[in-house]
Amino acid sequence: MFPFYLVIDVSGSMSEPYRYEKGPNGEPIPVTAFQEVRMWTQELVSWLGCGSRAADRELGFVQVSSHSRQVVRDQVWLRIIQFDATASDVLPLTEARKLTQARAGWRNDELPFNERGTYSNYGPAFALLRQRIDEDLDRLRRDTWTPNRPAVFFLTDGKPSDDPAWRQEYRALRDLGNAEEPGIVALGFGESVPAVLSSVGTRSHGGRAYQSKSESGLGVVGPLFRYIANSIASSVKAGELCPSDDDADLNAGYSPVRPLTGY
Repeated sequence: MFPFYLVIDVSGSMSEPYRYEKGPNGEPIPVTAFQEVRMWTQELVSWLGCGSRAADRELGFVQVSSHSRQVVRDQVWLRIIQFDATASDVLPLTEARKLTQARAGWRNDELPFNERGTYSNYGPAFALLRQRIDEDLDRLRRDTWTPNRPAVFFLTDGKPSDDPAWRQEYRALRDLGNAEEPGIVALGFGESVPAVLSSVGTRSHGGRAYQSKSESGLGVVGPLFRYIANSIASSVKAGELCPSDDDADLNAGYSPVRPLTGY
């Protein structure tokens, strides 16, 4: 089985308008990065839980055979963590095939994200992630599972408010040990900093780092989640973190950050 972790920045800047849609009377309606991240996260959860090939085409997610889809549902476990000044769980580690059941418990059919975040502190995110990986792998092994190395997708729209203190928690995360040390894909947009992303994305275990080409963040959220979905499918097939680097949609809006300075 393959544990995946989605770590999402919900700091105050995520609630600032970054584009506008036309309302029913032609009035401009602000859309925030937070709104889009929440929507796409829910689409990802639905895709993992019970997606159809028609939904794959509509959302731009990878189109897989019925057999491959069943393999994904059988192998993938997902946990979602949010962070601003502090960090907390949005979704506990859940089997993909049980995500539809988990969704039934959401209030107003929405994941329980914080809607009014504050600072963008990376340290609490990495501390909680380390704790959860340690707990999750221990539980899975006690339940006689043999988990793959954890894979992490880290999304942020800004630079860390707790620089350089966060680096200590990051090092502790990377020191978990042989089979527990995660591969990390860092994905940044808005005011995120390439040098910081390169410090988060791991050079080992399939890690990557990508930075949006658009300073405004316009239209960048959807491609990120399509990339994550496609990378989950390719990783399950490979048996290790194997990001979908040939994703045309991602490459149109994002640039790889090299060299990675993470270790």
